[in-house]
Amino acid sequence: HAHSKTLLVRLFNFIYIFTRRVRGHDDFVIEVNPRHVTYYRRLLNFAIEGAERPCPRVNGAPAVLLRLDLAIPEREVRRVGGQGATAGERTLYHYFYSWLEEGAVAEFLARHHRGMSKEDIGYFGLDGAETERPQAVAVAAAAS
Repeated sequence: HAHSKTLLVRLFNFIYIFTRRVRGHDDFVIEVNPRHVTYYRRLLNFAIEGAERPCPRVNGAPAVLLRLDLAIPEREVRRVGGQGATAGERTLYHYFYSWLEEGAVAEFLARHHRGMSKEDIGYFGLDGAETERPQAVAVAAAAS
């Protein structure tokens, strides 16, 4: 997609704002193909949390579990958020909304959030214990 970087930045920006500022969580976990690990580590400061293993959600393709301490994007957004390409650093955080803009985005996300429907749960293949926290599981599945 011609604007895939912009889409990725907005997706992670909204995930960060929602999980940190709306829900008050401290961590974000994703599963990615091993060839993408360096990208997420270098540009978003994810850390490797698990060894490579087959992922059943993508027909057994290899996957690596990554974790992001949400204090990192909070610090980076305060430092370079909203600066765009003028920041001159190899990070995606300067494309995130500025700290001041985040408040309005968090308010919007809090007002318009709705839980997953049964159809959504089925679509993402969630069942059993996973449905107790469908937002976290679905976000991780969508990001991989």
